Amino acid sequence: MDFATVREGSGWASYAVEINLRKGGTTHPFGTAQQLLRGRYDAETGTYRDGRGERRFYVSTDNMLDPRWRTLDPRDVIGRVNRAGLGWDPARRTGVVLHMLESLAVDGGSA
Repeated sequence: MDFATVREGSGWASYAVEINLRKGGTTHPFGTAQQLLRGRYDAETGTYRDGRGERRFYVSTDNMLDPRWRTLDPRDVIGRVNRAGLGWDPARRTGVVLHMLESLAVDGGSA
């Protein structure tokens, strides 16, 4: 659990902020892969196979920041990714899936 602790009078008070399972920075992307690919991870072989049985791989980060990105509109980012031919293609089951674009305006990315 994550807590925020503040001084109250002569002591301290702690307030729960969130429950985070700390499964790692790939928890959300793995869940996204599950939803998009309808497959399963085989821990014995270290391989993820989609619903068709094809091997699939994903790369993810939870800390990609650049202050210059603060001026980017999320819709524009999505458009640029799609125009570059990098957007998610459900037929091919490959492509970029963007997450937390609302954080661009805050700090230029997600942390």
